[in-house]
Amino acid sequence: MVIFNQKNLFLGAIALIALFVSTKFFNAHAEGPPAMPPPPPITMAAVLEKDVIEWSEFSGRIEAMDAVEVKPKVSGTIEKVHFQDGAMVKKGDVLFTIDPRPYKAEYDRLTGALAAADSALVNAKQEITRAKNLMATKAISKREYDERASALRIAEGNMRAAKGAVDAAKVNMDYTDVIAPISGKLGRAELTEGNTVNAGSSAPVLTRIVALSPIYISFEVDEQTFLSHIQHYPADALKQIPVQVGLANQKDTPIPATIHSFDNQLNVSSGTIRVRAINDNADGKLVPGLFARVKLGTPRAETRLLVSEKAIGTDQSKKYVFVVNDKNMAEYREVTLGSVVDGLRVVNTGLKAGDKVIVNGLMRVRPGAPVTPDVVDMQTEASPTAKPAAEAKPEVKPGEAKKEDGPVLIPAEKEPIKVQDVPSSVDQPKKPE
Repeated sequence: MVIFNQKNLFLGAIALIALFVSTKFFNAHAEGPPAMPPPPPITMAAVLEKDVIEWSEFSGRIEAMDAVEVKPKVSGTIEKVHFQDGAMVKKGDVLFTIDPRPYKAEYDRLTGALAAADSALVNAKQEITRAKNLMATKAISKREYDERASALRIAEGNMRAAKGAVDAAKVNMDYTDVIAPISGKLGRAELTEGNTVNAGSSAPVLTRIVALSPIYISFEVDEQTFLSHIQHYPADALKQIPVQVGLANQKDTPIPATIHSFDNQLNVSSGTIRVRAINDNADGKLVPGLFARVKLGTPRAETRLLVSEKAIGTDQSKKYVFVVNDKNMAEYREVTLGSVVDGLRVVNTGLKAGDKVIVNGLMRVRPGAPVTPDVVDMQTEASPTAKPAAEAKPEVKPGEAKKEDGPVLIPAEKEPIKVQDVPSSVDQPKKPE
């Protein structure tokens, strides 16, 4: 008879635990080390090399080629306003009329003085002619002759002074009509009929005119872009630099323009150079003061390397890509980037033609690690061996034949069997005879 006590139970439990642990340990060593995971699948594409025009984008403003503040040149009361606010005017059109009566009266007075001076001059000329004849016969003295000659010179001076005064009065009288000095679009009339204005440096602004066609687009180009895209081109090629302009409410830059001029020096405080582009603005849609997005291209297409934005990773302030080598290993490459062209990013340094970069799967890759690549196109990211999806075959209705299978008829569905047509398996009771 076996006696079970606590000691025997404890020793038995220890034995069972030891047997379980040793079995697990043996099985683990018998299976061997765990298998290495396969290389991560990725898609890669060859770096695209093509001739492109590289664009750089800047912020700018629309500016009028000519802008004038119209001020009075003579003092007086505004008698009439000859335009509507915001109207288009041509050079020489009358905008305001200042009361001309005081200036007309002054002109008439000075015209009379001019006539008197002219009469005195005629008389002085006649006197000197007589004096010459008398002097020849010694009928007058030399002193009297000199006095008449002096009177002639005084008369000539008075004539010039009177003529100048008349001319000045004529100018002032003409200034009573305030005319447009340039062609363009008017602002509002700052002063209306009945207001008195003064001429001079403190003269008020009557209205403003801006020329709308053609029009300037002013912007500033940074030093790096200027050195890499502009400086090495000859001066005659700068006019060929393509410029595209877009307004604040436009997603793209649909307005074409051309370079008008570059400033003669770089602004040392901002590190930029001022640039002016020009547009004919025939429809007048570009209004001075509007914000503009300006894209500046290279004068001619140049060969560049391009990669998809998905292939570019960021490591703090650095940009990098992974290149797949001949052994299907990922190599880390630091790159410097250019502008975006047709949805792809220009790579200035770090890659060469023929390199294959990882497009999808960057997060699963480590430098020097093997990968399982699948080749795709850089532009479309589609596999070059992919076949187009099969066209869906038209559904065949009952009673119709498949055209591709020949004249095989498909029977139509049978009518459902009626209950009364089914013979009953249960014997019906006979009627009594």
